[in-house]
Amino acid sequence: MHSQQESLLTAMWRATGVTEHWLEKFGGSVDHASMANHLRISQGSLTNKVQTYKVFRVSDSTGSSWYPLWQLGYHADPVDGLTEVLVTLRRSPYIHSDWTKLRFFVETNPYLRMSLGLEVPITPVEALRFGYINEVVDSAQTYLSHGAT
Repeated sequence: MHSQQESLLTAMWRATGVTEHWLEKFGGSVDHASMANHLRISQGSLTNKVQTYKVFRVSDSTGSSWYPLWQLGYHADPVDGLTEVLVTLRRSPYIHSDWTKLRFFVETNPYLRMSLGLEVPITPVEALRFGYINEVVDSAQTYLSHGAT
């Protein structure tokens, strides 16, 4: 998807309220200072973790940022496998929007369900929490190759 098309799609998602829904799934989201507190690190260290794909931040064109809480494990550390998935999503020449990446994590994924042999829907967030890191990385690669729309 071209970045202009992705921008229009993101604007539509925001206008319909779906982006807020995605942010609220699995525990909501917090701002930069609150996430740094959750991780027990400085705000500068948090910025470094975002830049090195260890923490996921959703930013918009106004400069606002949110940190989904689902990415934190039981001890307030980033959930295992997050970095691998973020690096995989970064490889796409088509996906530039943080909202598109967020959508990948929180919406049910038929490929992931089938690869795990499940009869019920599952999201990449849930699969990461169960330790299915390789399967989530594979589903991210499929998401990239088949388009994220």
